[in-house]
Amino acid sequence: VPASEHPLYAKFFKMLKVGIPPHVVKAKMGQEGLDPTIIDRPGDERVPLEEKKPPEAAAKESVPASEHPLYAKFFKMLKVGIPPHVVKAKMGQEGLDPTIIDRPGDERVPLEEKKPPEAAAKESVPASEHP
Repeated sequence: VPASEHPLYAKFFKMLKVGIPPHVVKAKMGQEGLDPTIIDRPGDERVPLEEKKPPEAAAKESVPASEHPLYAKFFKMLKVGIPPHVVKAKMGQEGLDPTIIDRPGDERVPLEEKKPPEAAAKESVPASEHP
C-alpha cells in the first residue's frame, strides 16, 4: 500500500499537506507509537499493510497517564476540583497505584498495568455479609 494511503499513516501525510511542520507531525507519530521516518519517504512508496511487532514491543506499549483506561477518570476527578487525597483514596479502593496522579498527566505509563498481588488476593463482600 502506498504510505500516503496506509490506514495508520494517511492522516499524517494529510497533516503535512495542510502545512503542519514535519517536526510536529513526527512528534505526533511518536506519541502514537508509529515510525516517524515514514513521512520522510515519498508518499507513493509502498509500505506493508500490517506491521509486525515483536511480542515484547506489544507488551511495552504505553499511553499518557491521563489517557490510560484505568487512570483517566481519576485525572478527570482532579481536573474538576476533587482534592488529591480523596482521589488517591478512591484509587486505593480500586486496587490501583495512587502515586500515578502525582505524575504529570502526559507521562507515559504501560498500557497493561499490573495490579499489585495483594489487591488481587483481597476478596470483596457486601457490608451486610461482613463477619
